[in-house]
Amino acid sequence: MFTLQRSKTSRSISFFTIAILLLAGCEANTTSVERIAQAPKDAKFEPPINLAYHAPGKPTEVSYLSPVYKSKAAATSAAQRNIEYHSAIVDAIVQASVEEADANLRAAIEQLSINKPEEERTIIKQMAAGLFLQHRLNKIALTDKQLPILEYYVNILLETKNPTAWVLQPALASLEGYWTPEKIRKSALVAYNAAQGHLQAEQIRMSECPECSAKSDAAIDKVPQLKEAKQNQKVSEKRRLELLRAMSNS
Repeated sequence: MFTLQRSKTSRSISFFTIAILLLAGCEANTTSVERIAQAPKDAKFEPPINLAYHAPGKPTEVSYLSPVYKSKAAATSAAQRNIEYHSAIVDAIVQASVEEADANLRAAIEQLSINKPEEERTIIKQMAAGLFLQHRLNKIALTDKQLPILEYYVNILLETKNPTAWVLQPALASLEGYWTPEKIRKSALVAYNAAQGHLQAEQIRMSECPECSAKSDAAIDKVPQLKEAKQNQKVSEKRRLELLRAMSNS
């Protein structure tokens, strides 16, 4: 699904965020459709940071299928929790230099992770790293002193096998020359395989609940800017996957 963003007038980056999650199961999917319907007319839509789900106590086991919730209430609770994470992360990285945003974000990750199980902490780290790349680090020319900051967050995404190719590919390109060609090649392969795993999981989800996919697609089609964003994202993802594959074979 997509993250819904409502822009505010500001000299620097500032936005109001509502997370829209497309979760497995019809009850959970209803939550997503309702949120899409409530979108303000001037909303700006952008693609999400996809997540790798790690089994409790088994960090090497990765799934790209969203958790299945038994009720709408459980799905809504999970959605609200992710909205809170997203908002705290965004607050940490806006209106600050890259260095200040890095310090703010590390503190936010630590604060959000207090008393959370390991699999939840992993999700928080992925969201934080992906959003920082999405909103800041991939949008500017980084100095040599800032490349270790980029490296830190790229490593989070690689270590968790995060599948968000459109965020990782340009970040890896920025690390060329800072990382060795072999490290870039191996990292691109990890990112490519994760992205492919996510695509396969999406196909499974759609085949297991075609009515859920139909509902969400119908909701998306009713919001012109969301429909356009989804179409643009498909093109972007395909291109980034091609670039990752090329990088992994170089």
